Amino acid sequence: FAIEKALQGIGGSPKSVKKLKSGDLLIETSSAIQTKSFLLAKTLLNNPVKITLHRTLNSSRGVISEPQLLHSPESEILEGLSSQGVIGVRRINIKRGASFIATKHIVLTFNTTQFPSHIKTGYLRCKVRPYISNPIRCYNCQRFGHSKAACRGKQTCSRCASVDHIASDCNSIEPRCINCDQPHPADSKDCPQWKKEKQIQELRTKKNISYFEAKNTLFPQQSTNSYTKAVQSSGFQSTQTDEKITKVVVPPLVKLKPVTVRSLRAQKASSAEKPNVSLPKDQSLHKNEKSSKSEKWQQETYLKHHDKIQIKHYNILNNIHNGDRASGGVSLLISNDVPSAPLELNSSLQAIAVRIHLHSLITVCNLYTPSNQHVAQSELNNLIHQLPTPFVLIGDLNGHNPIWGGPDTNSRGLQIEKLITDFNLCLLNSDQETYFHQPTGTFHSIDLAICSPVIFPFFDLTIDNDLHNSDNFPLILNDNRYHTSISWQPPKYAFAKADWTKFALLATITSDMVKNIPIDEAIQNITKIINDAAETSIPKKNTSRKKQSKPWWNQDCQQASKRQKRLGISLGDTLQQPT
Repeated sequence: FAIEKALQGIGGSPKSVKKLKSGDLLIETSSAIQTKSFLLAKTLLNNPVKITLHRTLNSSRGVISEPQLLHSPESEILEGLSSQGVIGVRRINIKRGASFIATKHIVLTFNTTQFPSHIKTGYLRCKVRPYISNPIRCYNCQRFGHSKAACRGKQTCSRCASVDHIASDCNSIEPRCINCDQPHPADSKDCPQWKKEKQIQELRTKKNISYFEAKNTLFPQQSTNSYTKAVQSSGFQSTQTDEKITKVVVPPLVKLKPVTVRSLRAQKASSAEKPNVSLPKDQSLHKNEKSSKSEKWQQETYLKHHDKIQIKHYNILNNIHNGDRASGGVSLLISNDVPSAPLELNSSLQAIAVRIHLHSLITVCNLYTPSNQHVAQSELNNLIHQLPTPFVLIGDLNGHNPIWGGPDTNSRGLQIEKLITDFNLCLLNSDQETYFHQPTGTFHSIDLAICSPVIFPFFDLTIDNDLHNSDNFPLILNDNRYHTSISWQPPKYAFAKADWTKFALLATITSDMVKNIPIDEAIQNITKIINDAAETSIPKKNTSRKKQSKPWWNQDCQQASKRQKRLGISLGDTLQQPT
């Protein structure tokens, strides 16, 4: 306890403290200011100590692929990239027979826990991808997950899995793997256990999580039933929006009837002569058990009018493109458990819209604008006028613009930018790449999600990492309006109890922090230093649960409440006067 109090006195409560086998303390800090405070410390409980940065935990590794650096030595690359935080360079070589062949792939080690998205090598701008290392296999016991230095098992042959000799002395004809018990050596990449460990390493690197978290995510253990799980239930708060606000008359929302055996037989009898087709495996049909979707959307469905599709537990709305061959088209898939009503759109665009009721009424519009087709600005404006608010417009718009991460701007991108500006809309995209162009092998941002300002704070957009045999990455839109994380008041600083001397010492801003870097990065660096200094030297007040606002409360309700309060005060004053 004395050491814990001493550490808190140096730089505040660290994120975690662990004791290593060597006797050293591994301290994980919560900010750069706290790290600086610990590095400046020379004594602990009046005893001299030495505090240094961890060699591997404070770095990250990424991969660049550049053919023009194929003949550049590693020392030259390290010297040229050292100013961008690179502390290590290693080229990936491929073994062919007895020789090694150099490749264009280079592993870079950065002095930060998060590597940059791009890096400049002279006049070249190279994209940095996460480096996914091969699984660690012990050369002593041949098991995965640890090295030979930390092994406690017996020495095992990597060829036949015997414990009485090593691989160089093995005379066995039939190989056997000790990890999967199949006829191949333990170092084979065809081993199912090796592939399983590789998937864990890939998820661990991409999500920046621990090994055990990645393993439990990919290969969850079967959970046992208990009384606690049986009585757990999630609350649901149903709301309703006044139709007078939207100024648009729509059909009543209906909840689709559950599917029965009789209805299925009748449906099969009525559609026996109609061909069944399946949609391309794209963002609308990607099933994720972790986050169930009440609605899915699809662009470029390539359907014809005589095609009929059926997906279990979903109602399908289509806008099929007219043409000699199957091309374009959009679809909406709405869960049978969600009340919904389709909207009739008077537009020549490939668009379809529906009104659904989740926590409240919301309009969802699916739009596809081909890149080789001219779209007038008036057509886009007319579409927005027909959508009841609040709404979400999502689709493959084929517009390039630096606002959502494009390297350049085309005419469609300028149209979308004008649409967002004129109607005061909000863009849910940041700079995520949503499209892979196979002929050139490049990534682009052309799939967009646009919404009304009133619901913008409660929606977040994520991009799936898997193409699912398509050229567009799936877009996942989450509604977090009634998430528990937003039901608490944000913490506030107690400025009366602040240690301003410590704040002034930690919030040191120098000219090197803003020199020769973009203005956005300079502002971000200065803001982070001030926030970290405040977190260390200014305590916070206790947070309280904030009152949940009613979605049906509008300006008319507010005026009526004020009028009632005024009348109540006036009535009270009248009653207090003598009669």
